[in-house]
Amino acid sequence: MANQSPEEKQLPDARVSLIRGFKLMNGAQAAAEGDRMIVQQHTGHSDDCLIFQGNGETRAKRLEMRMVIQTSSPAVPATTGIAAGLVDLSPEDEKRLLAIYKMFSK
Repeated sequence: MANQSPEEKQLPDARVSLIRGFKLMNGAQAAAEGDRMIVQQHTGHSDDCLIFQGNGETRAKRLEMRMVIQTSSPAVPATTGIAAGLVDLSPEDEKRLLAIYKMFSK
């Protein structure tokens, strides 16, 4: 993750935080890089997404945390961990989040 304070904007219906230069790690390697944006709606819903360049266009994907459970047999204790991944957004959600992202000038 970048060592900087997030940029913040207050919208009529949400608070938005943007962290530039975010690296999503997969073990010791970067799995994806971009700007992390968190949109916290006043209704309680939040969107945590990664904005990045893909195929020459700006894209957005949802950041999702998953619990990973591994076991080889019932006699061996299971190991657990947390893994982060990217999930596709609906076209409407992606368009909405990219419009919010454009409010932050570089």
